[in-house]
Amino acid sequence: MVSEAVKSLLAIAAERKKPIVIEELNFRKKKAALEKEGRRYARMLSSFAYRLIHTVIAARAFDAGIELLQETPSYTSVIGREKFAGRYGISGHHAAALVIGRRGNGFSERLPSQLQVTFPLPVRNRGKHACVEQVGDCLL
Repeated sequence: MVSEAVKSLLAIAAERKKPIVIEELNFRKKKAALEKEGRRYARMLSSFAYRLIHTVIAARAFDAGIELLQETPSYTSVIGREKFAGRYGISGHHAAALVIGRRGNGFSERLPSQLQVTFPLPVRNRGKHACVEQVGDCLL
C-alpha cells in the first residue's frame, strides 16, 4: 500500500517537475517516554511506520532523480488553520500540508502579525502558568 502511494506521488512530482517536501519528524523523545505510558499507547507509537514510509520515499525519489526536501513541522497546523483552512475550505491537516509545501518552495510561512498572540495553554498544562516562576516563597 505504501509503495503504491509513493509511486503515485513520484508520478505527480515528475510530471510537474517539482520536488517532494516532507516533514522531518523525530519520535525519539516519545519512544524514550514509553515506559511511563500504558501498553496500548506504547504499541501504537512503536508500530507507527513513519521511518519505513520515509525510507521508501527517499529511495524511490533518489532513483527517479526527484529532489526530496525535509522541512520542520513547527507550528504548521496553527499557521495552516489560521491562514489557509478557512480561505480555501480545506481541513486543518490539508492546510498544514500546504504550509509544509510552501516552506519547501522557499516561501516564509509565519502567522499573520495580528495573530501573533499567546495561545491558550493545552489542557495538560493548565495547572502551570507560563509567566509564573516560583523562587523560594515568592512568585515572579
